[in-house]
Amino acid sequence: MDYLFILYFLAYWPVAECDIQEVVQESGVLDLEDDYLEAEFRASCERLIPEQIKADECSDAYIFLKRNLP
Repeated sequence: MDYLFILYFLAYWPVAECDIQEVVQESGVLDLEDDYLEAEFRASCERLIPEQIKADECSDAYIFLKRNLP
């Protein structure tokens, strides 16, 4: 599936906060102690984008990282 379609779909699909909380609870993602990114990869990303980004900047940040990471 094309990632632009996915980004478009996610940007225009209304999701309520309670829906997000339900998914978080069901998935158990917050119960994990391990970082899902390897330390070296996380460091590479943080060198390129050292500051926190806003939610509306995620797609641009993703594209930037795809173009600039080896």
